[in-house]
Amino acid sequence: MVKKHQIEYIAKTHIRWKEKWKDDAELKDHVALLEWFNNLGIEKPLIEYNEALIREEKYQIEFKNWTDKSPQAIINAINNDYIFDYDKIYSELIKEIPNENDLILEMYNLYGCGFTSWNGFPVIELIPHEVLLKFETKKLLIVDNISNLSEEQKHGMARFFSSGDFYEKRKNEIVKLPSDLVKTILDHLLELGDNEKISSFKEVSKNLNLQ
Repeated sequence: MVKKHQIEYIAKTHIRWKEKWKDDAELKDHVALLEWFNNLGIEKPLIEYNEALIREEKYQIEFKNWTDKSPQAIINAINNDYIFDYDKIYSELIKEIPNENDLILEMYNLYGCGFTSWNGFPVIELIPHEVLLKFETKKLLIVDNISNLSEEQKHGMARFFSSGDFYEKRKNEIVKLPSDLVKTILDHLLELGDNEKISSFKEVSKNLNLQ
């Protein structure tokens, strides 16, 4: 009887042969192995690898777009660590952008640009969200000229006011989002045609008596 052996393909770059090897072996060309699998009719690993490459390329483009629009204080925080001290970031941002209204709009802009999903997003996107939570709700609702809001700022405001975290932390406050601002944000989301985001904004704003 021919004895069967099992060699495992591990983490895309290594193979494991438990019966023979003490350690995993690193592949010099893991793509060649995937192509060999594909030629044998095992197509899924190569398809998944190519899909992952596309996702990574998209992420790098979005990451660059996001960091290009970020204040220096946030760039410094990202470069130093991915466990963020939001109090420190806020204090550095206030030095960089002393006007509170300008800083709030800058955070709305950053929260609304770059990455497309409101769920499953990179941890760096928590920074503008946490900075915005440093401000009183009434300050977050002050917008001098709604017609001058950029699409990113509208998107950032919609995303922030739609967050469950904002709702949980501010639900006991009596706040009122101006009707023209509600309309501006909803019009923006309707133009995007993302029903999930539209529903999120409507639901949370209703619970907070924002409309």
